[in-house]
Amino acid sequence: MFRPSVLRSAAVLFLAVVGCTDAEKKVDELLEPPPPGKGVQYKMVTNLEPGEEDERCKFVVSPPGGLWVNFEQVRNSAGSHHIFVWKTPYAEIPTVNKRGEPVDTTDVFKCSDGVSADWDVDAVVAGGQQASAGQDMELLPEGVALQIPEGTVLVLFGHFLNPQDVPIEAEVRVNFFTVPRETVTTEAAIYVHYNPFIRVGAMATADARMSCPVPEDITILGAQSHMHARGMGLDASLVHADGTSEPLYQSKSWDDVPVKEWRPGQPAAKGSAIDFTCHYSNGENRVVTQGTSSRDEMCVITGIYYPVNMPFANCSPDGTAEKFSLAATFIGTGSATCAQSLSCINAAKPTSQDKGDSLYGCIVNSCPKVGKQLTGAFMCLAAHGGPACNTACAAGTSTTECKQCTQQACQAPIGACLAATCN
Repeated sequence: MFRPSVLRSAAVLFLAVVGCTDAEKKVDELLEPPPPGKGVQYKMVTNLEPGEEDERCKFVVSPPGGLWVNFEQVRNSAGSHHIFVWKTPYAEIPTVNKRGEPVDTTDVFKCSDGVSADWDVDAVVAGGQQASAGQDMELLPEGVALQIPEGTVLVLFGHFLNPQDVPIEAEVRVNFFTVPRETVTTEAAIYVHYNPFIRVGAMATADARMSCPVPEDITILGAQSHMHARGMGLDASLVHADGTSEPLYQSKSWDDVPVKEWRPGQPAAKGSAIDFTCHYSNGENRVVTQGTSSRDEMCVITGIYYPVNMPFANCSPDGTAEKFSLAATFIGTGSATCAQSLSCINAAKPTSQDKGDSLYGCIVNSCPKVGKQLTGAFMCLAAHGGPACNTACAAGTSTTECKQCTQQACQAPIGACLAATCN
């Protein structure tokens, strides 16, 4: 059965694929740091063997006084696939991961399963793409800034790939330009909406669609998509509370994707939603599912907005990264009924066994009109009935007692799914 942690560990982003061109570019030419008193620069340097692909991390700590960021710059040298920066809840740089394993975190270290698989994270605060041109977050409106409190432990997460036949040194630099605290009236944040339900058959096309609610009135300042090499583009709409919609963002490929900016901003009212679809064409003789490597696929829309609202930022019911994407409605693009899709989910193998081959297709192949009901039933089953079944499932989710409790606790959403039609 699917686990919500799959969503968290797959949340690799504000990001994008950067080309491995300009291999002779000197790292000193990447990016100068902000002038003294105007911000800080963080950087990560790592060595890659010929043909090596890996994810790597580095912890840093924000300076005294904290940061109120109104402009960001990101630059990548050759070998950088993407980079993003996460806030964490740690009081100091950790040396033991979630599994209790000691890790040398004094400099760059491997985090091959994705940063959230091994470490606690809260929210994305920066990211970038496009090695040749870099990636900038444009100046925010006057009085608006993104906050990074004093002493915040940040983790730089990079996906690196060396396609060459010689070793290379890859580097990423991130600049945070700041404004005085007294000039800030509104706090901004970065939203990352990620759809993990991706399955593209061998030599086939497929779509992945998801909708994230807007819990409070916000103003969106930017949007950008992220996919891997099978991505054919992304279409996003702002769906209003009355059901009407308007186009929000569009990209036509997976590479060199546009950054759309709204000045003074695109309002999104409470009760609306960001509905986005990723399109794929797989020319390989194998099934491709979601994941962090270049052999996998992603479906992401991200950008900057204000005022801060973490349930929107993480598409999370409580705003935490622990429940990343769990506030979403997953919408299929096929023809299977809710009952058929639920049967498919119950028969699916654990994602640890087949990378979601049997599970993700259950969502992708469902008909669009049952998205709400199927998501409700699926989320209840994936949570094993929620708190009501904590005691029954304490000994394991495969026990008869746990299964009976789960079915009872999920009776209402399962019934709604069975009654839903595609007409």
